[in-house]
This record gives sequence, structure tokens and C-alpha cells, in this order.
Amino acid sequence: MRIQTAFLLSLVYVVIYASLKLQFDDLLEVLRLDARWAQCSKAKMRRKGEPKLEKQWWPWGPKHPVVLCMKSGDSWFRAWQTQGGIVLSAIARKTGITFDRLMEMDRGALPSAEEIEKLARLWNCPAADIQASLAGDFPA
Repeated sequence: MRIQTAFLLSLVYVVIYASLKLQFDDLLEVLRLDARWAQCSKAKMRRKGEPKLEKQWWPWGPKHPVVLCMKSGDSWFRAWQTQGGIVLSAIARKTGITFDRLMEMDRGALPSAEEIEKLARLWNCPAADIQASLAGDFPA
């Protein structure tokens, strides 16, 4: 099942990169990075007593998954939610932000500074990256 998921993720990246007409070397790099992401997913199935692996985001740049999603037409919130892999009900429970407020953000409402901090803690990314995605700051 995990191999199928990793393969599907790789296939999604191939389609995204092919649509953006990137070079073959860039495509190979993305597939290598995707393989690392697949290894990180094994952290959910760790053995008793093993330390939890810390999930880390890519540095904000042109190959960041959120930037790619936003360039393909997703809103900032949908891009972060999709890349974080967390459903809205779990986001609401873990951050304390109400479900209705999350739906407003999904429809385009801007979050407060406090909400940005809560989401950054949940997604384990710098708050500056979320603020950059709000501004539509796509690095070249």
C-alpha cells in the first residue's frame, strides 16, 4: 500500500513538472526528493520505543510543493492542507481554530497572526513561509 502511495505521489509530481516544462534534471531531483518523503511516512509505523521522526518541510523556493500547488491554481490554504496531509476536522482539533473559520480561510479569508502561528506549529514549518504564500510570493 505504501509503495502504491509513493508511486502515485511520484506520478503526480511528474505530471505537475511536465506541465510546467521543467528540465529532465529537475524532474529526477524531484523524484529523488519524493523518495525521501516516502521514507518519512514510515515514521507513522515505528516500533515501540523508537523516537518519532520529525517531519520537515522543504525550504521556501520554486520547488516547494506548496508553491507548485499554488501555481497550478490552488488557494494558499488548500495547498498547505494538501501538502500537510491533514483533514480539516483534525486541523480544527489540533489548532483550536474553529471548523467554520477554517472553511472561511479555505474560501479566501486571511488568517490572523495567531492563526498563522498555530498553523505553522501544526505543519512544522516557518510562519514566514505561510505569510509568503498569503502574499503570493513565488520565488523564481
